[in-house]
Amino acid sequence: MCHRIRIVAKNKQGQLSYCSGCTVYKLTFNNLSLELYPDQLNKLKDYVNTIEIEYREIKHERMVMKRKIPLPSTQKNLTMMFDKHEIVLLKLLLNQQTVKPMEMLGISDIDYTLFLN
Repeated sequence: MCHRIRIVAKNKQGQLSYCSGCTVYKLTFNNLSLELYPDQLNKLKDYVNTIEIEYREIKHERMVMKRKIPLPSTQKNLTMMFDKHEIVLLKLLLNQQTVKPMEMLGISDIDYTLFLN
């Protein structure tokens, strides 16, 4: 295990970290975990930044599922599905425009249903 890992960007859905020893980025987003070399990260960032969210939602509006924006992978039988909010948060992570790792979270950043008894 490498000890030269630093968090580059973070939000409530995931984080992007970088290992200077391995020169690999690790993207953890919801239930996805990807290890990417810098050129792979740049290709993913370019692709995600060009996604037309409204067009994709309209094109797949008849789908019953909540997530209607497909993100294909190089593996032919694997497509990752996202909703509009997740794509926006993924773009922020990839563009490293997120909350700093040690910054305090606000109440709205915590996704939890609170019941007052």
